Amino acid sequence: MNDLYSTSDTALATSIIASGIPVEHMERKGDGRVYFYFCEELDVSPIANRFWAKSLQVDAQTILTEFKILKQRISNL
Repeated sequence: MNDLYSTSDTALATSIIASGIPVEHMERKGDGRVYFYFCEELDVSPIANRFWAKSLQVDAQTILTEFKILKQRISNL
């Protein structure tokens, strides 16, 4: 099985998706948090590092579109 990168941060997950990496799996845990899983083989960590360093550049419209889609997917869990 592939190694997975996981996060419960919706903004980070949206940014990763907007960078072209699809969500492999989403899961709502007992504490109510939703966890997003990405295939680590697709170089997710460098994107996450740039996100936290505030140096990730992604088109604003893409971010908004992906956030709306992600919210809908979360509500369907």
